[in-house]
Amino acid sequence: MFQTSADMLLFILVYLKQYLTQTMLGRLFGIKQPQANRWIHLLHPVVNCALERAECRPDRTDVMQLSANPDTTTAEHAAPFYP
Repeated sequence: MFQTSADMLLFILVYLKQYLTQTMLGRLFGIKQPQANRWIHLLHPVVNCALERAECRPDRTDVMQLSANPDTTTAEHAAPFYP
């Protein structure tokens, strides 16, 4: 299982960044799919709480407004390109 809290942090950050299936995540970290599921459900709220306390949690209101307004294009909201 996980030896350190850094291992747990890596696990949940890999999940959130790559959004791997629980089976693949389990294989990557040497655990079974049900264990991966339990760890995801345990650690995800912890990360959200830590980001909230640090006032670093991503704001999802832009995403909600985009999906609510089909007249806007994704290019209008894309990050600027810097060569």
